[in-house]
Amino acid sequence: MSPPTARLVSLGDCCRVVNGTTPRAGVPSHWVGDIVWVTPTDLGKLGGVYIGRSARMISQNALDSHNLTLCPAGSVVLSSRAPIGHLGIASVPLCTNQGCKTLVPLEGVKSEYLFYSLLRVIPELRAMGSGATFAEISKSQVEGFKIPLPTLAEQDQIAAALARALAVVDAARRAAGNSAGGRGRLVALAAAHPGLAPVVRLLGAPPQPSHRLALPLSFTQERILRSVPLGYRSAQ
Repeated sequence: MSPPTARLVSLGDCCRVVNGTTPRAGVPSHWVGDIVWVTPTDLGKLGGVYIGRSARMISQNALDSHNLTLCPAGSVVLSSRAPIGHLGIASVPLCTNQGCKTLVPLEGVKSEYLFYSLLRVIPELRAMGSGATFAEISKSQVEGFKIPLPTLAEQDQIAAALARALAVVDAARRAAGNSAGGRGRLVALAAAHPGLAPVVRLLGAPPQPSHRLALPLSFTQERILRSVPLGYRSAQ
């Protein structure tokens, strides 16, 4: 049972889920601009939480002629195919290709909390994927996926605790460098604190079996993040 401060909400009820697309490659003017256009590859190369650059930029003409939506800073970008599960928080207004879904938080939803909540359930989102060529999750599937949503104060506390954990892991990664011993220390860190595994994985260390966010949160906050089974969906 969820604690009194949390409620289960569908992503479609707490976010606006936006599809992306690719402007026509044969129009050079589409690809001379300053608008960030994110792909799963861009997200996959991200070494942290925030994304504000892309390998290819597009023009205003490309944005307008292909009905692309420019999503505001603070939106959470999720790769929905090839592969499912890369994540980033937009630090600037941006749009994406068709391999991503952008979640624009509505009132009462903190971007950082949404990011970490999605990071926690990536394996379940991947399990929902289907497709003959490559696994993909649809906009309706993303909209129907449910997460526990606590109060804004609780969201802030949870996100702050997770950000501190991220900083610890990032510092360990920088200290480790490329040495075998350093990589081993990162693996040991993830093994000692299983809930750090998604964060370690985000920063490039070998993945660990656990993906639960068992971090230094209060009892109530832990209950919020563990209040429902991973992958709770409206169909369940």
